[in-house]
Amino acid sequence: MILVTGATGLVGRHLITTLRGDGAEVRALSRRPRTAGLPYGVRVVGGQLGDPASPAPTLTGVEAVYLFSAEHAGDFR
Repeated sequence: MILVTGATGLVGRHLITTLRGDGAEVRALSRRPRTAGLPYGVRVVGGQLGDPASPAPTLTGVEAVYLFSAEHAGDFR
């Protein structure tokens, strides 16, 4: 299973669509899981990277993580 952070952003959505198209099992971390609107088969879990207690249960069964933090995205422009 692959965990994707930043799942509801432009890059995260594209990555999830690609991974699902390749048959990968995907879990998406979202601050607002009820409104994430991600493709069928993606397990959306609520959480936030800034909360130390949040990601721990989300990592159960995860073999790889795509880590994207929009908080620092502007640093690379």
